[in-house]
Amino acid sequence: MCEDTTAGAETIERITERGATLEEIYLNYLAPAARRFGERWMLDQASFFQVTVGVGRIIAILRALNSTNRVSELPGDRSALFAAVPGETHLLGIRMAADLFHRKGWDIELALDLPHDGLLQHVARSGHRVIGLSTAGQHSAPALARLIIALRLQDPRCFILVSGQLLQEAKDIVAATMPDGVATDIETAEALLESACAQLSQNATRSTALS
Repeated sequence: MCEDTTAGAETIERITERGATLEEIYLNYLAPAARRFGERWMLDQASFFQVTVGVGRIIAILRALNSTNRVSELPGDRSALFAAVPGETHLLGIRMAADLFHRKGWDIELALDLPHDGLLQHVARSGHRVIGLSTAGQHSAPALARLIIALRLQDPRCFILVSGQLLQEAKDIVAATMPDGVATDIETAEALLESACAQLSQNATRSTALS
């Protein structure tokens, strides 16, 4: 958030030159920086404009990293829809997660800024049955519960993973919504989603054989 517009990018460049992996840069530097923006804003130590500038610079860094790093190619059907809970404005985390999964060989579609009904319609049209939902604080809990119920009614076979700050603030609230999985880190999220994709693939194969 400083006046030097290139300071953040130059810092990441130095870290990269020292051998840091892309995942380390995302999880150990950019994500904590984004959380710090939020903390300073809540404590009135930074203005909305300063936070917006900081987030914008992180997004610029992400784009620069995207242009210089190759995506891994992995076999298998690894696809999912990552969506922000309707009304959620903290979107940087889910963008980072989607990019990391993409670089691991996943086919990730992002659904951001969609209202409740719009997101349901998008899920129905896309055909995704593996869905990752990102939620921030407790303010998102009612929208999360409503969305999960609606997704279950729309397609009982879908797999729903929940991640985000709400897991830290009110894990019991998340548990009450009964998602198929919860994850506070990339490794756990990937393991759960891989298992879900494998199970759906097996079910599809079994259904085809029976028909």
